[in-house]
Amino acid sequence: GKELDTSTTALSYTNFMQEANTYRPFVLNSDGVYRVYEIGSVVWITVSLILLLSYCLMYFLTMKELRKTIHIKENIYESQSVNVPMVVGIIKPRIILPRDRNVEEHIKHLIAHEKEHIKHRDNLWRLLAIFICCIHWFNPFVWITLRYFFIDMEYACDERLLRNYDTKERTEYAAALLAFTKTDPTIYAASFGGGNVKIRIKQILDYRRFSIIASILFVLLFMVIAILALSNK
Repeated sequence: GKELDTSTTALSYTNFMQEANTYRPFVLNSDGVYRVYEIGSVVWITVSLILLLSYCLMYFLTMKELRKTIHIKENIYESQSVNVPMVVGIIKPRIILPRDRNVEEHIKHLIAHEKEHIKHRDNLWRLLAIFICCIHWFNPFVWITLRYFFIDMEYACDERLLRNYDTKERTEYAAALLAFTKTDPTIYAASFGGGNVKIRIKQILDYRRFSIIASILFVLLFMVIAILALSNK
């Protein structure tokens, strides 16, 4: 037989299939199962490397194209290569605005949004999330989680800004978001037009009402838990 170091999951599976003679040490009773593990490992590593290399290649090609920018001020640039405001880079992140689109009337909110991404190192988290997906490519739930992770990142960015916005500023912010609805943001950078824009606009316009309701529900939940805890003997 073949001796293998394996995880609890593998042990459980082989026990269910009755393919193991002994478990300490772990010895398979057929070369066929060993070959399945061996081939599966090669396929997993090969696909992971292909995905990682492909992502790195596309990332560097994208970054090379985005170097064609015009400096405005500080870390703010404009480029004809983008159609939506975004943050690129991790160590020295830059805010890149579309050059051929009318962004002046929305520039305050565009820059504020991208600065929130920089403050919370969102590009770094995006990079780590994509790396995890490349390693766990065989798990469909990882890719679904990646999609909603990116969406929630935009929701969180909106939420942090709206805390200090009045009704007029929230309306302006929603208008700025609406101006970039028909855009295709890249997965390599945190962008203003990411996530489900229609839902984001609705949440922005309903922000105050939602916050009050959420606060009331939280207080009621806390009171219920407190009463149950105090009455528990």
